[in-house]
Amino acid sequence: MDKFNFGEAQNLVKKIASASKSAKAYMSSDLLSNRSVESVDGMTRTSPYNKFWLGFVDLNPNKAWTHNCKYVFINEYGSHCVKNEILPPVLFDNLEEIL
Repeated sequence: MDKFNFGEAQNLVKKIASASKSAKAYMSSDLLSNRSVESVDGMTRTSPYNKFWLGFVDLNPNKAWTHNCKYVFINEYGSHCVKNEILPPVLFDNLEEIL
């Protein structure tokens, strides 16, 4: 099985974000290896993958939190899992805006 590259992972997150006209998308530039991603409320979201890029889609970027958003976990082979949430991850400031 071929490995997914960062550009392919970005394109996947952009495609998921494009379902909403006003969405903004963000992504980790490196593969993460801690399966837990903490949101700003202190709750943990768990990736199904040991190594993954984290994509984050803000569906209402002009609104104050809480509102709909998506965590996109993408493994190094392109498998992905989307979790619907209402708060951003703590590591949001470390994510790169891609859309």
